[in-house]
Parts: sequence; C-alpha cells; structure tokens
Amino acid sequence: MAIKSTNKNFGNSKNVNYLGKDFDTLKQNLIDFTKTYFPNQYSDFNDASPGMVFVEQAAAIGDILAFYQDTQLKESMLSNATERKNIIALAQSVGYRPKVTTPAVTNLTVYQLVPHIGTGVNNRPDDRFYFKIKSGMEVKSASNTSINFRTIDDVDFANSSSREIDVFQRSETGEIEQYLITKKVKVISAKEISTTITISDSTDYPSITLNDTNIIQIISVVDENNNKYYEVPYLAQESIFMEQPNTETNGDLYNSVMSVPYILEVQKVPRRFCVKVNSDNTMDLQFGNGSENNYDEIILPNLKNIGMGLANSVQRLNQGIDPSNFLKTNTLGIAPNGKTLTITYLVGGGVESNINQRDLTTITKIEFEEDLLSIADNLLDQYNTFKQSIAVENLEAATGGRSSESVEEIRQNALGTFGSQNRAVTRQDYIVRALSMPERFGSVAKVYVSPDGEIDKTHPPQYYLIQTILPNLLIW
Repeated sequence: MAIKSTNKNFGNSKNVNYLGKDFDTLKQNLIDFTKTYFPNQYSDFNDASPGMVFVEQAAAIGDILAFYQDTQLKESMLSNATERKNIIALAQSVGYRPKVTTPAVTNLTVYQLVPHIGTGVNNRPDDRFYFKIKSGMEVKSASNTSINFRTIDDVDFANSSSREIDVFQRSETGEIEQYLITKKVKVISAKEISTTITISDSTDYPSITLNDTNIIQIISVVDENNNKYYEVPYLAQESIFMEQPNTETNGDLYNSVMSVPYILEVQKVPRRFCVKVNSDNTMDLQFGNGSENNYDEIILPNLKNIGMGLANSVQRLNQGIDPSNFLKTNTLGIAPNGKTLTITYLVGGGVESNINQRDLTTITKIEFEEDLLSIADNLLDQYNTFKQSIAVENLEAATGGRSSESVEEIRQNALGTFGSQNRAVTRQDYIVRALSMPERFGSVAKVYVSPDGEIDKTHPPQYYLIQTILPNLLIW
C-alpha cells in the first residue's frame, strides 16, 4: 500500500511506502523511490555500485530501528515478554511478587525426658518439667552441614494436643522413673540472618537492597528506638492482619484454645514497607515518605472542614494545594530517615534442601520460654539437666524445595493474580480466600459463607462472619 506523504521535504505528490520493516523490503522501497523520483540523478542499482552502499546502510538502520521498536512493544506486555527482568517488573506492577526460592518442608519429631511424680497407679509425668521451645529452633542436616531447618511454631510439651507419652526408664522394682514425651512440629529449610543498615536523613522514599539471592521471608525490621516496620503488599495499605495468641483476655474464644491457639486481628501500621524482587533475585525494601514530626493537616487541609468556620479552615480558602504534598503524607507510611534499621530475614530453600529422613539430628539453636522463678531451688539443677535431654529427628523426608520460578511460571502466576486482584465480592470469592490461607495458620476443612445475621444473630452488623472449621485458627 502506497501512502501519499504530506511532508514538504518530499516535495509535492511524492508517495512513500510505510509498510517496509525488514532489510530487504526497506532496500527495495528505497530503490523504487529513487527510480520513481530521481531517475535522472541516479540509475546504477548494481550491488557493487557506490550508491548502493548508502541505500543498504539506510535499509540496515531502518531494519534495526524496526527491530527495537517491535521488541520494546513486545517486552512491555506481560503475555509476550521474554526477558526475565521485564517479566519480573511487569509481574510486580500487577501485584504479583515472584518467588526467588522455595523452602523444603517436613515434620520434625521433638523428644524430651520428664521425671515421674507419684508411685504405683498414681505414677505420672511431672508436669513441672514440661518445656516450651520457642519457634525458630534451628537444626542442621547431617549429610550437608550447610543446610539448616527452622521450626515455624512453638513446641509446647504441656499442650496435650498430639502429644505422645512413653516409658523411658524403670527402676529395678519396675517403677517408672522417666517418661519420653514426643511432639511434632513443622520445619522449613531456612536460616535466620540479621543485618544493620543506616538510612540517610534526606532520602525520599528510602530503599534498602538485600544482596542475598535466596531470601524466603522478611521476619522483622526494627529501628534503634524499637519501632517496628511491617511488610505490606503496597505502601498505600494502612492495616494488616496479625496473628495473636488466644489468651484468657479473649473471653469465650479462650474455650477453644486447644484447637484454636491463634486468632487474627486487624492492626493499623503507620510504619511499613513493601518488597520488590530484582532481576538478579535480590530484594529491595521500599519505605514511604511520611514524617512522624509533621501531621498531614499541615500540608493537606481537611476538605471536610474547609468553609465550616472551624479553626484553620476559612483562613485557608484562598490557598492552593501543592500536588506533590500528597506524596509526602503519612498515608504512604512513615520514612525511617536518619534511623538505623536492624533487618532480620530467612534465607535457604533450593533443590538441595530436599533431604532424606533421619537427616536432621543436630540442634544448633534453641530458646526456651520459661519462668525460672516458679521453679523451686531444690529442683533447679534437675530442671536444667532435663533441658539437655531435648533431641530431634525427621521421620519424614523433606520435600518441596526448589529454586526461583521460571519465566513462564512468573508470567502465568502474575496473569492469574491480576485477574483476581485479591477481591472478595461473591460467596465463592470468600470461600476461595479462606481455602487459600497459608499453611501455618492451619488447614481448612469446610467453609460456608453467609450474610450478616443469617446464622449468628448475636453479633452486631459490623461483623462479617465466615463460618469455617479450622484446627488452628478462628476467623472473625
């Protein structure tokens, strides 16, 4: 198709063919154009002629420009992009964060010895010696000492749920002297690492780069004043769900503490950050630009108060609003400018973390939650002795460990995330959200969603009730 050009540089009534994009077509179009409009100036179109050098150079430049134009267009669309860095950037722009590593998972069997109390039929384990091991206990692989596993929950031997009690030692008369207590806890192939970074005072939207390429999770970000920063999907999100222990202060909910040790609460987080994955599998922590010393009302007037005769309202009717101020409010989070941050995160995973059974036998880190003041002085030595009896092993092989997601996996997962957009509108949306809950909160057996008051009419309208049957969690 020939298109008549209106460009005066071509003179009057000159047609230019815009369909040529490859070298051969562009070359032929230039030759045809020269033959048509400059027949007397140049007529030697032999490949060896000097004039063809310039024709082919122009065709080559056009071919290169067309290639980069097509590539840029293709790489700007998630469904057609091929370069990993572009796919990662596009995936995160639609709300999906690619996984740089996946940890292996298994169940760890934890043992402890407990002395007896009572005699005869009243012989039983002395519950004063039941230990509670905090989450984060680390164990090392015997076959590969560079692989570490970490518990994700507390191990409370006082909790009778899934606890096994066996006889470990008897006296010469047959009286039980020691019991072997067994509990199981889920572990992942991860190791805890901490680093300290100082943020300058004049940084807008400060960002921190963590150079490890196998980061599983950011555990905590705390400044020198013990202010904690929380991870959010995007900086405009002001509240998150937090798991809290189900204690006696929860009233009737505490009656289900054995089956529901945690509850979810909504918490507002003025200090927050979001995580960005780079093309080299490192991670950036992005903070907001708000200041804890300046209130939003100072830079942005409250539109509800303007013109109502309230203090600092009518006087500002003739003032303009700087649009850039919207980027400096606390609605995007308080910036840690001038602060020294301590960042704790987990690294690990990979295919090599899929280890065999009975490979986790060495404890490298353990911390107890205990109240030594409640232990009598005459039992303290015995108490410390039995703490040394803690032993572990994995009766199941660790599985699920793998490296970062492939380009195609990132693409498909991102397209699926963009389609859902984390919305919960219909009943089916709520059911899917409940069934996709992370494993550490428990597994969902059955879900039924109902409008307010259809099932439980005792709660006020602000309760959005999801009826679930959970072994480890209660949702309100």
